[in-house]
Amino acid sequence: MARQVAATRLNLHLPRTSSARWVGSVVAMVAYAFAVVPLFHYFGAGIAILAVVPVGVVGRTFGFRAGAAAGIIAFPLNIVLFNLAQPGDGLAALTDVGSLADAVAVFAIGVLFGHTRDSDQRVKVELIERRRAEDALRESDARKAAILESSADCIIAVDAAGTILEFNSASERVFGYLREYAIGQRMVDLILPRRLRSLTWDSMRRLMAAPDGHGQGRQFETMALRSDGKEFAVEILLGFYRVGSQVVCSASIRDITERRKQAAALEYQAYHDHLTELPNRLLFVDRLQQAIHTAGREARLLALLMLDLDGFKAVNDSAGHHVGDELLQQVAKRLRGEVRASDTVARLGGDEFAIIVPEIADLAGLEALAGKIAAVLTPEFEVDGRSYGIRASIGIAIFPDHGRDVDTLVRHSDSAMYAAKRGRFASRIWIGEPKRSRGVATR
Repeated sequence: MARQVAATRLNLHLPRTSSARWVGSVVAMVAYAFAVVPLFHYFGAGIAILAVVPVGVVGRTFGFRAGAAAGIIAFPLNIVLFNLAQPGDGLAALTDVGSLADAVAVFAIGVLFGHTRDSDQRVKVELIERRRAEDALRESDARKAAILESSADCIIAVDAAGTILEFNSASERVFGYLREYAIGQRMVDLILPRRLRSLTWDSMRRLMAAPDGHGQGRQFETMALRSDGKEFAVEILLGFYRVGSQVVCSASIRDITERRKQAAALEYQAYHDHLTELPNRLLFVDRLQQAIHTAGREARLLALLMLDLDGFKAVNDSAGHHVGDELLQQVAKRLRGEVRASDTVARLGGDEFAIIVPEIADLAGLEALAGKIAAVLTPEFEVDGRSYGIRASIGIAIFPDHGRDVDTLVRHSDSAMYAAKRGRFASRIWIGEPKRSRGVATR
């Protein structure tokens, strides 16, 4: 039954039922009977050995069982045929030793031919099954190779020693190495900067040594190295699977240079004023928090300067927003030119600016910086061939004297700025809370 099922699945033309074998046997033996009766008449019972011909044909054509059946039928059939040819001698032929030997020989021929036919058929089925299995394996390998080569990501397979086993077309394009050169090299030595090789390989080796030895490992971002020595950012997804007794690591690698640029651009837009490109209020608060933390830890003074442009609204309303925008850009440029790299100049909105000075030696130095900032905004601004004059009111709060957190420092610097704007003194700079602070003389 198993052979019949396999034969049917493989489209082999094998007899499907035992009745087909019996019909074939009967047909062959009938043909034999018509052929041998004249031979019995002339040559006697000795000609019975000719039964090997139809019996062998039946066995070779229909298999072991049909050949054995034909061999059994052949002996009594010969007796009947001999009686028909030479009446009265059938019993003598039945007991004749030569006839019995012929019967055994005929039966053996049927069994032998049937067995060889079945053996040949089994071999044929096995060969076809093996060929189909090999074809299926080749098709599977071809599909895997097509997927590997069509992937936009770099796919690199390595063995337990980190030696490259596979290097797809995307890897050739991104890293600049031919597949023939890459295979056999250690992956970390080929595609990673020297400073990252040991750390990355240690991590991969630990994952490959896990008890199950397969499944997804981990995803991480790092720097990779092209064949020309240039570094670039990549995202690596490590996967592990077992091939026999060996664990293989598959690294799917993606160039994320553009993604990082886009992310950096979005982050810059989120934390910077689009007009002046100064830090906006979000980044200002973050940097002020950091500065407060550092100043508290190191027991030093920190200053927050809040600036408001006097006369800007009138210019913006009369000359137009494009003039106001250009004016704000020029103010931002002048302010950046007067502070240190460690200081932060931010635009909080409208014509309001803030400056974080994370380290001041004393009040004298702070007053000097405030005077420089006021002075740099004194010269008129040129926009579209016209001159515009504005001034700045500056309020200053000092950590820790006027507050130890962002909200308190901002509130006190705002109060000082509005005190300076009201101009109760000649000064346009005011340090600290109005009730217990003082103005700074400016020219």
